[in-house]
Amino acid sequence: MLPMNSSLKYYISVLGLLPLLLLSNGCSESTSSDEDDPSETESPLFTSKSPSATGLSFYNRLEENIFSHENVLTFENYYNGSGVAAGDLNNDGLPDIYFGSNTSPNALYKNLGNWKFEAVEDPILQATDRWTNGVSMADVNQDGLLDIYIACGGPSIDPEKRRNKLFINEGNFKFREAAAEYGVDDSNWSTHSSFFDYDGDGDLDLFVMNHTTYWGVRIPEVVELMKDTANMLLATNHLYRNDGEAGFTDVTIEAGILAYGYGLGLATTDINNDGLTDIYVANDYSVPDFMYINRGDGTFVDEQKERTRQITYFGMGVDVADLNNDLSPEILVVDMAIDDHYRSKTLMASMNTQLFYYLTENLKLPHQYMFNSLQFNDGTGHFVNVAHQTGLAKSDWSWTALMQDFDGDSYKDIFISNGIRRYPRDNDFRMAMQKAKDENGGSVPNELKEELFAMMPSIPLSNEYYRNRGGDMKFDKLRSAFGNDSAYTYGVAYADFDQDGDLDLVMNNIDDTAFVFENTTVNNFLRLDLRKSENGPSDYNAKAYIKTPLGWQYQELSPIHGYFSSMEPVLYFGVEKENTVEEVWIKWSNGSWSKKENVNVNQTLTLVASAQNMTAAGPDVLNKSSNSLINALSTSNAPITHRHYDEPYNEFAAEILLPHSQGRLGPSAAVGDANGDGLDDLYLGGGKHQAGALYFQNPDGSFDLAPVQPWTEDFRSEDMGALFFDFDNDGDQDLYVCSGGGSEMLQYDASVLTDRLYENTGNGEFTRNSSVLPNWSSSTKVVTAADIDNDGDLDLFVGGRTSPAAYPTIPASKLLINENGVYKDKTIEYFGTYKLGMIAAAEWADFNGDDKLDLVLAGEWMPISLYLQGENTFEESGASYGLSNTEGWWHSLLIDDFNGDGTPDIIAGNLGENNKFHPSLEHPLFLFANNFDGERNIDIVLAKEYHDKLVPVRGRECSSQQMPFLKDKFPQYADFASASLEEIYGKEMLDEALQFRAVTFSSTAFMSSSDGYEAQKLPFQAQLSPVNAFIAMDLNADGRKDLMGVGNHYITEPETPRYDAGSGFILLHNEDGSWTYTPSGLYCPNDAKDLKLIRRKVAPPLLVVPNNADTTQFFELQLSSTTKDS
Repeated sequence: MLPMNSSLKYYISVLGLLPLLLLSNGCSESTSSDEDDPSETESPLFTSKSPSATGLSFYNRLEENIFSHENVLTFENYYNGSGVAAGDLNNDGLPDIYFGSNTSPNALYKNLGNWKFEAVEDPILQATDRWTNGVSMADVNQDGLLDIYIACGGPSIDPEKRRNKLFINEGNFKFREAAAEYGVDDSNWSTHSSFFDYDGDGDLDLFVMNHTTYWGVRIPEVVELMKDTANMLLATNHLYRNDGEAGFTDVTIEAGILAYGYGLGLATTDINNDGLTDIYVANDYSVPDFMYINRGDGTFVDEQKERTRQITYFGMGVDVADLNNDLSPEILVVDMAIDDHYRSKTLMASMNTQLFYYLTENLKLPHQYMFNSLQFNDGTGHFVNVAHQTGLAKSDWSWTALMQDFDGDSYKDIFISNGIRRYPRDNDFRMAMQKAKDENGGSVPNELKEELFAMMPSIPLSNEYYRNRGGDMKFDKLRSAFGNDSAYTYGVAYADFDQDGDLDLVMNNIDDTAFVFENTTVNNFLRLDLRKSENGPSDYNAKAYIKTPLGWQYQELSPIHGYFSSMEPVLYFGVEKENTVEEVWIKWSNGSWSKKENVNVNQTLTLVASAQNMTAAGPDVLNKSSNSLINALSTSNAPITHRHYDEPYNEFAAEILLPHSQGRLGPSAAVGDANGDGLDDLYLGGGKHQAGALYFQNPDGSFDLAPVQPWTEDFRSEDMGALFFDFDNDGDQDLYVCSGGGSEMLQYDASVLTDRLYENTGNGEFTRNSSVLPNWSSSTKVVTAADIDNDGDLDLFVGGRTSPAAYPTIPASKLLINENGVYKDKTIEYFGTYKLGMIAAAEWADFNGDDKLDLVLAGEWMPISLYLQGENTFEESGASYGLSNTEGWWHSLLIDDFNGDGTPDIIAGNLGENNKFHPSLEHPLFLFANNFDGERNIDIVLAKEYHDKLVPVRGRECSSQQMPFLKDKFPQYADFASASLEEIYGKEMLDEALQFRAVTFSSTAFMSSSDGYEAQKLPFQAQLSPVNAFIAMDLNADGRKDLMGVGNHYITEPETPRYDAGSGFILLHNEDGSWTYTPSGLYCPNDAKDLKLIRRKVAPPLLVVPNNADTTQFFELQLSSTTKDS
């Protein structure tokens, strides 16, 4: 049992946690945004059309045989479903429908108009000898008629039974099969295809996405197998170049896309806005998604790792479209992350940590996580994943992902299809299977197969629709969009089946009749049918840009979206209630432009490339001027070349349930005039086994390494906070360095966690003075100086950040009073405890106007804590200033008077909203820590509310790795998933545990008012990741101080996506007190930990960004304003 000392009891009682922790309001963990919940009483946007009314009676029946290879236990993709294609096959203006099937016949339905369809009976199109996955439509021979291509796979090991088929449209719904004739009868396990012109020669080439069969093979073995080109060719996707009358030629190798993968999602579109069509493949399993960027010379290069920072692990469907109308596309990839606590804990296994580190560290692959990913385009050609911030990370076992403006308000919404026929990944089923194998020599007897097969859950699910709230990357999950549509839905296509100007949906379900939904929106629209020539083929990958009073929109004409499916090749633009489209610009696939003005809405406008008057360039809105406010300095141009080193160490090996690293919180930097020449110098903190470094500024603004570096003797310590200040009042700047770190520091003696004071002996020469500080060891991060007792010298507050190997035990913090140049520990006298929290930031200011300096603290699992100074005491007074209920994972503070009322405002950097936890005051995130298993180490239990009880965030597998007794107590995953926290750990142990809560992870401006402080969430870009540092200065000369901020935190446990979406930001402070993000040259995509300003006399000011385990970045500010160094 861990003792709870009196100071800790005091700390918890101050937070007011004890009465709250075991009394929950109860509901499941939500993935929607903070401002939910949209009305459940809204009329459905879509209405179901019955098979009897439409004639669409297609039923995708899946036959199973557990005693053969025709089941999911033998062929893992057995429940991957099939697709559907929509397109006008007879040029009557009505989109027809072609359904794929796995073990049943495919089916074509002719659109008769007025929601009537009739089946086209054609044995060729039924393809009963094939297992159909993806279906696509394109005018392959450019005769003006859409043809059909099916990607084939299935459990057969005979490649002849898997050859893809091409159905050439001969008119009047007559087709002939011609895949071999055209050279595109691919025999790998194909999943989907897309026709597009990759080489710019005017005809359609073909990309075939394939899925390998190595899911049961150890990855190192697969890597070894793939060294043989012959094996690789059987596992790779294929690119076929259209050579006209000669047919198609396989150019996979020369195009640079030879690679094995598990492709399920496909998009062919211009990802990087260079006018060339790229290829995105969403891969299942361990192979990262491919982002093949078209080089324009017939080759592609996979730039996934260069352009993104984390991606989905089990990639399913994908779509690429512009969600916020900034004319740059986002990328959505769906996984099978389940939001419901019980189902997530029973149906999904934990991340294999050894595999995670093998993929990311040994193979240097991108970081992949078992969640959906929404890659937000930051305008630089790079993407950051904002799925958690937008509430889109968990949509259940998902297949289709579509981004399209279904409600006609000019912003694209999101549709996701869900459901799997049976759950082969159910944990209890997998345990039972393994037990049966173990007891029967490695195989399962036939008499047990049926019983075991029945154990797999079969749960039909509703599809999900997220309404775009207006282009600010916020979405409302509308549960009423479709009514009751629970099924096993796979491929989905949209088209205007009834020609009323909006997008209807058709859905291919396993073991159910296909769904058809009519869109009932009444908003205005413009449809664009882009053709290469009169009565000729659609101009695939042409782009359309339209301008209305609502703003700009753009789309690219590519029918392949979502999962295994093909959309009607007509572009749809919703324009809400506008009556005219002011400008319509088309960038045709050959690179030329055309323009139309004042186009009437509510029409389908057919534009033919050959009939247009072409212009030399597109709209001016695409010529985005670069913001010259900040100039990034390359490594070769930077005034200092410095790289932080942090010795690799896996904290999670021993602290399995630790949510994120405690040993990778640095480095920090300090700026001050170290050598007394009137110029700002720079100290850059070092990592473990790396000494810090002091650089002197020269009169010309350059820097030299200081000749004396006494901190080299302390290289074993990790530098965290650092501060230049004059402790001995001799007129020069001394240096205080905090020694921090996590459990890795316990390898050494306690001296590595002793803070250091380096005395400036003149001219910037320093020597460590060990006699002026109290002797104590603590992992600290924060030091701030102020003369709190008004005796003319500087006192110090030093904040303890973490307790190595004992998270979340509160470390010691110190208030050090300067008495004649010697620091005395007065913490107990002033605060009554050393245990003030896991301090990440501390700032001094006079908050109540009594001419005494008060102290504001922020940290992990802490509220914003305001300590008002009294007579030799500090009293926590946050509640009376409106700062109660602010517990978060705070990282930084900035104090300044932004609203000009004479009272300090508080800018607080938090974890940010882009996280998987989403705590709120109504639904907090809890933490309990105790010796639950009776072993030596403290055990960490994160908890949330679910159905009127507290439940653990982590699952049975990882929890039992930390606490093995859980396996015996809960032999079944279902038992653990059904149990409350109290049932798992016991009321007494929980009552005696360290207890914390978090209610907000939003970075926030607390603005002073007559009633204390009013919380104002910072904009979207400031919520992408933790904010580790701010600077305030007037950047646009309007008399108001603006904000700059940076931050990330790259090291988390493998089931928690790392916090890596931050790139730095500038927020302009508006006259009404709000904040507006403005693009700039401040681009800090690495693990940025600090931000400092250096003034130079003959050169622009510098911004310094130290990165953990990476090169320090430097930026020039293109202005002459001065600012407070924060």
